Amino acid sequence: TIFTILNGALLKPLPYDDSGRLLVLAPPDAGTQSGLLFQFVRQRSQALQHVSAQGQPSGWNLVAGDAATYVSALGVSAGYFEAHAVRPLLGRTFTSADDTPGAANVAVIPEALWTRIFGRRSDAIGQTVLLGGIPHEIVGIVPDGFRSIPAAELWTPLRIHPADNTFSYRTFGRPAASASPAAAAAEFDSFRAAILEELPRTNANRLAATQWTPLENYLGAAARSPVLMLLGAAGFL
Repeated sequence: TIFTILNGALLKPLPYDDSGRLLVLAPPDAGTQSGLLFQFVRQRSQALQHVSAQGQPSGWNLVAGDAATYVSALGVSAGYFEAHAVRPLLGRTFTSADDTPGAANVAVIPEALWTRIFGRRSDAIGQTVLLGGIPHEIVGIVPDGFRSIPAAELWTPLRIHPADNTFSYRTFGRPAASASPAAAAAEFDSFRAAILEELPRTNANRLAATQWTPLENYLGAAARSPVLMLLGAAGFL
């Protein structure tokens, strides 16, 4: 039983293609990053092909025609699905234009919700649904094999304000085909002085301990010690 927990928490790879190349910008407390730091890295990075962010989970009452349901939702930036190596079944994912404040409200839904609400009709793309009473156009459908962390049944554009310094975002990166995770880490090291200069409210100690790390290592960090202790105790018993 303990090994099953160990395998699920630490050993089993994440359900993404080439998951070892999906990186997260991890602070020392395994928390989130500021909107300013995310935007700095997205604008400057050359080693990363895709830099994206996700916000905090939320929920919406979704109304589509005569159907109504409650869905868990997650705000994500352009490049999020590409960083997770996910291609839509139909339609598209978010673009930088969708991320612009004031742009039309759009949404991406998973295959299961497409089946439940739209009966897998191809004309679901372009349909308008109400989320909390606000119209959103469905622009894409992603396969059920994809699971965001935390899990969501619908995704909307994140639209981070250029001056947002709140620590509300998890930042992801996927290296370009010609680069390695180590190259991304070295590049971030080269950014540190400029970050402190251009983002003066940055905590220098926190920044010094922040680095790109594989998401699977990041997610397993909190569970590693207690799970290994349980495994050792079970083995001793």
